[in-house]
Amino acid sequence: MLSTITAQDNYAADAATGLPVLQGEGYDLSSGGVILLTKRPIEVQLLPAGKPGRLPAGVSLELLRTDDESYVDAQLEDGRECRILVDAADWPVTVGGVPIEDCFDGMMFAG
Repeated sequence: MLSTITAQDNYAADAATGLPVLQGEGYDLSSGGVILLTKRPIEVQLLPAGKPGRLPAGVSLELLRTDDESYVDAQLEDGRECRILVDAADWPVTVGGVPIEDCFDGMMFAG
């Protein structure tokens, strides 16, 4: 939601039905190596507790995972993780009501 990137999920077969069952939370983005830089202060949830936090402008974030609907998790420069709540219901995609292009540098989109 903040860049075009390869995502993957891990599934296992349900023993009773043989159908795939998602293992874990969201899509894994950690192999993509996308680093974003905040252009303005961004409200986030600090993980794992989900406590509110605020990142200042100039913070580097490596994208880690997403549900591809409402959030993107990222790792901060100091190793902590945060969740960025994203509204992708309309275009442009926004974070806290602000278009993502005004929030981050380093996003890359195919096409």
